[in-house]
Amino acid sequence: MEPAITHRMAQDRRQCRRSANPVDHGIQKVRIRPGHIAAVVNASAAGALLETQHRLLPGTVVELNVESTLHRTNVRGRVVRCMVCQVRAASIFYRGGIAFDRHLPWMASQEGYGLPASEQSDPHGKRAGATPIVL
Repeated sequence: MEPAITHRMAQDRRQCRRSANPVDHGIQKVRIRPGHIAAVVNASAAGALLETQHRLLPGTVVELNVESTLHRTNVRGRVVRCMVCQVRAASIFYRGGIAFDRHLPWMASQEGYGLPASEQSDPHGKRAGATPIVL
């Protein structure tokens, strides 16, 4: 008699749409502090899959220096997974998933998480009156 096998459907827990195309995510360069170079496999406003020669330990907090053609920012994140993706005679390459503590600013507005700029918040230049004091 065979034991009952149940298969769970893997849930996609991603908060934002991922993109592997640099034109879509806009990231030109990523460095993991203190300066380890990383290549972007895919990215979203909330996280990225990076390839690097530096081993990433799941559960640890990392700080990334992220540059696009128009922006440069530092973002902290947590390593959610890491695996060896390539072994060469003189080097090993790792792929690590990073969940950002905050969304990347230039991608957040595309996903609908951005805050309006001050010049967009009130196009007529009018301000609401102060809240009256009620006694």
